[in-house]
Amino acid sequence: MKKSIYIFGMLSLLLLAFSCGKKNDTSAIIISEEAVITNFYLYSDSIKNIDDYVFTIDNDGMLIYNYDSIDYGTRIDSLSFVITPNFSAVYVNDSINFTKSSGVVLDFTKDVKITVVARDEKTSADYHVKVNVHQVDPDTFIWKSVNSEVFAGDALSAKAVYFNEKIFYMAVVDNKLLAYESENGKDWTAIIPAGMDIDLMKLNLNYLVATENYLYLCADGKLYKSDEGAVWSVVETSGADVEYLLFAMNNELYGVTKSNSIVKLSGSEWVDLGVLPSKFPIEGGAVLVAAAPSGKERVFVVGGIDVEGNYLSSVWSSEDGAYWSEMTGGRQQFTPRAYSAVVQYGEGLMLFGGHGMPEGSITNAKVVEDAQLYSKDFGLNWVEPKAKSVIDSLYVPRYEHSAVVTPAGYIYLIGGRASAEGTINDVWQGLNYASLPGFRK
Repeated sequence: MKKSIYIFGMLSLLLLAFSCGKKNDTSAIIISEEAVITNFYLYSDSIKNIDDYVFTIDNDGMLIYNYDSIDYGTRIDSLSFVITPNFSAVYVNDSINFTKSSGVVLDFTKDVKITVVARDEKTSADYHVKVNVHQVDPDTFIWKSVNSEVFAGDALSAKAVYFNEKIFYMAVVDNKLLAYESENGKDWTAIIPAGMDIDLMKLNLNYLVATENYLYLCADGKLYKSDEGAVWSVVETSGADVEYLLFAMNNELYGVTKSNSIVKLSGSEWVDLGVLPSKFPIEGGAVLVAAAPSGKERVFVVGGIDVEGNYLSSVWSSEDGAYWSEMTGGRQQFTPRAYSAVVQYGEGLMLFGGHGMPEGSITNAKVVEDAQLYSKDFGLNWVEPKAKSVIDSLYVPRYEHSAVVTPAGYIYLIGGRASAEGTINDVWQGLNYASLPGFRK
């Protein structure tokens, strides 16, 4: 008997819970007292992440729009939408009675009018929806000349680096050491370097190196540093005679000795990391330190000239300066070259210029024909860029130039030579559309 009463009681509770649940579901649908849309987003079963785009609702202008445009090439001619709050009725273009479950898809390439009706079934409001889609491929580049001549004269040696949130540019001109800094590549402020007693005719600025806090130069067997580019001082070191600096990685300085060993500065002592590979470039390599896909900083050395005088088409890479791997595996991915420039941009590496093996004399050096290359896999394979990335035709291909990328997404190609007859002292700026405001990163 007790068991029967217990079962009956449980059934009664379940029925009560079920009936209350249905009642609560019905009462949860609250119809808005006002004809005001507070939230809007698009959705589609076939377009991934279309609902991630944020829409602004202008209740003064009765306009709904997205500030960040939808990705280039996305189809918006078959989409639906969701709005909140709930209304007693929603009409599209005055004719379609729209509900979330209606399955109606709309062509947002045209004007879409949404009419919402409040709870009283009399108050209504009309909104117009404007869906913005990028009209230009985000990988398209904008290239332009921003300065035709930073300084006058023929530079014996020159190099630009990004340092202290500015572009720092140094050159040897008419037996004088010049320095400049700029925030935009267009306007340059002259700096007078002091504190270096060196033979400028032997100074190779190709190995000017910047760390987080200092600029470094190796000249006449001495290491110099500066925290702003004007006043330089000698850094007392021991352990090795460094012939030139190669790079800075993880805020540590690496150099190369006359015996072709690579060394790292630890405190005030150069620590020997071993002899560089036999086919490693001893001059003219394009050097870049960048965050590879692994997230770790790596150094890349592209092209250059080896100890036997061979021009290289190799890409060497290392995470620690001691162990090096030849990423191209002996395959010739591009014309052998020296004194090109390489940067990390977007999802890969970009290589600019360089000159090939000269015939007889360095005065006969010519810029390589494949003067602009791209590697989407960080040095394994190289191809010529698509037309949307190619530098403006007014740009003169060159070598011994600098390439700098700023945090704002600008590439600067600075100075260089088109031949042995004289230097080009201009500045070109490049930016792809994906770096502009309004593109989702």
